[in-house]
Amino acid sequence: MTTCRTGDALRVVVEGRLDASTVADIRIALHEVVAGADGGPVLVDLAGAEIGDATALGLLVEVRRHARRVGCVVHVVEACPRTLRLLRRARLHGLLVPPHPATPAPVVAG
Repeated sequence: MTTCRTGDALRVVVEGRLDASTVADIRIALHEVVAGADGGPVLVDLAGAEIGDATALGLLVEVRRHARRVGCVVHVVEACPRTLRLLRRARLHGLLVPPHPATPAPVVAG
């Protein structure tokens, strides 16, 4: 797991399989990142991660709740198609993936 600051946000890149045998270490690290976010958003990049079981989904929900308690937000900003499908099926996609802004309609002079 790597972390870098981008503006006021902390971006966390998580790689590898996330399941019951691996989330304990990642849980501690993500809670530390949230604690150090100083109220700014935490952007979780899961593009290189594989959600192995429901424990990983529970971890994302837990970290998001912790962030709310300390006054910041957590968003999943990158994820593979399988992870996005799992988030949708678990009805978590709206909570974790930030909504995409609507594309403004072109202005027609006339």
